[in-house]
Formats: sequence, C-alpha cells, structure tokens
Amino acid sequence: MYNDTSILMTLILILIFLARKVLYNDTYIVATGASITTVQSRGSTVKITFNFPVNIHVTSTFADTNRTSCGYLFELYNGTAWHGANGVVEKDNSTVIVSVPNKEVQDSVWNDIRYAWYDAPFCAVYNDQGLPTPPFTAGIDFLE
Repeated sequence: MYNDTSILMTLILILIFLARKVLYNDTYIVATGASITTVQSRGSTVKITFNFPVNIHVTSTFADTNRTSCGYLFELYNGTAWHGANGVVEKDNSTVIVSVPNKEVQDSVWNDIRYAWYDAPFCAVYNDQGLPTPPFTAGIDFLE
C-alpha cells in the first residue's frame, strides 16, 4: 500500500473523473488517446485522420534515454512484406502523412498499416491531453 497521500489522491481523482464520464456520458472528459477515423492512400503516401488533434513525441525508453529521433513509427504492408515508415503531422493536427523512405518500395500499393508494434517504441502519437494512441493495424482505402 502507498503511504504517499498525493499519489492516492491523484488516483482517486482519476477514478472520479472516469466514473463521471461513464455515468453521465460526459464528453468533455477524455479517457483514451486519439483513435483513427480514416486511413486513405493516394500514390505512395498514406493519410491517417484521427478523431483528436495529435502530436508525435520522442519517448524515453529503457533501451535509449538519449534518443532524439523516432525511427520508424509506422509500418506499411504491400502484400508481401512490412516496411518501416515515417509519419509527419499536418498543420490541422488531426492528420498524419505516412511514407516509406526506402526508394525500392516507395511506389508500392499499400494494403495495411500498423502502429506501435514494438515492445518499447521510441516515439508515440499523443492527443492534446497527453494520452497515447493505442496500437492499431488497419486496412487502407484507396483514393483515385
């Protein structure tokens, strides 16, 4: 049991807010990270739209606490293999554009995308409240 009353009070407040969200269907209380609303492909890039504004932050992990870049935050699947991909947040803050830096597969037709498949990713997508987006794998809609 914790002796620190500040931790206990914080946990009690979190539980009160979550109960308020559930009991009163309070839409002002956000209890999860951003969720994807659409995943679309046009050419060699994939556009992910989220239900909340998002940011991509470098996270400190046990493996590398001095890391300043993300590496591959996403992976795209072209029907034969998964390929590491980078994401950039657009100006509207609700859209992330994902592309593969590997020139050999840049012109591939992408079927699926996945996010946060590592045990300890170096970066994460967070909403405005600082909550991380949960891992996902999604099919991609093609735009002409």
